[in-house]
Amino acid sequence: SGRALEVHTSGSTGSPMTFYRSMDQESWFWALRIRMWQWAGYRLGTPYMAINLNPRKALKKRLQDLFFRCTYLTYNSDNQNSQRILQLLKRRRILHINAFGSCLLALAQYMERHGIANPGVEVLTSTGDNLYPAQRELIEKVFGVGVHDYYGAGGEGVHLASQCRERNGYHVHMENCIVEVICGDRPARPGETGHIVVTQLDNYAMPLIRYDLGDLATVIEDAPCACGRAHPRIGSIEGRACDVVTTPEGAVLLPQFFFIGPFKMLEHVHRYQVVQTKPDEIVVKLVPENGCDRRRAEQSIADEITRVTNGTLHVRFEWVPRIELAGIGKFRPVVSELTPR
Repeated sequence: SGRALEVHTSGSTGSPMTFYRSMDQESWFWALRIRMWQWAGYRLGTPYMAINLNPRKALKKRLQDLFFRCTYLTYNSDNQNSQRILQLLKRRRILHINAFGSCLLALAQYMERHGIANPGVEVLTSTGDNLYPAQRELIEKVFGVGVHDYYGAGGEGVHLASQCRERNGYHVHMENCIVEVICGDRPARPGETGHIVVTQLDNYAMPLIRYDLGDLATVIEDAPCACGRAHPRIGSIEGRACDVVTTPEGAVLLPQFFFIGPFKMLEHVHRYQVVQTKPDEIVVKLVPENGCDRRRAEQSIADEITRVTNGTLHVRFEWVPRIELAGIGKFRPVVSELTPR
């Protein structure tokens, strides 16, 4: 009963969806967002910057930004104007940035390249796409501030879990959802990676019951967090099931633990993308910069993949001028064209 909101997801992985959310659930959604930010150090009423991929058109949304003292910017990691962002941060004395991990990375890379110091930002929160360890390391080094990641599904209207100041796992928002990590037909054990399944407890317009988000997470030991909060925790968010590579032997290569390493060492390569086209083949797309030794780069990658997969995974290379972004502007470093099991 009552009014419901109709929300459309971006379909960044190829499957746009429509969801209905009750007004009570929308209130819970905002309350949880503010609490997550407060866990990271945000104080309600302080100016913040939101860096998103969706344009802000509705008058209601603009008034909302004015009320919350939000500077809202729209760009992706390919077309951002980092200089303008830094000018706004300094001029408006913005203390908190909330952005996609890839956007924070692009901004940090620009600052490092030009020797620019943190203009006064005290809180960094990230969401939307995976924040890999090497990316987090660079962002925190440049800003001198820890990054607090949170995980959820905006279209579905559910904030699942977020990091506290300890940043050791993600606290599940148990008041509003039940989060399960499933490995095959059983709950995943500590150290195992499985599919995330969520049940909403606050949406009576279109409740989701054991809904498979298509994401993967690793389970950690059920032990008290040093922050003192009693919320249960899940471990690292490993990304979408369609963003991992499987080998013919059944092993799974996760982007943040396997591909970051060998590609981080490449010189004069602007961007890469790994696409699994067959069970025994991947295509590695590379965007070269001036001075790139293509033969050496190919050999380095092929040797590492052969070593890890015992030679069962064939590697094919494509040198391209650019790599297209998915959906509304997300960059996916690993893409699987195989049907997830």
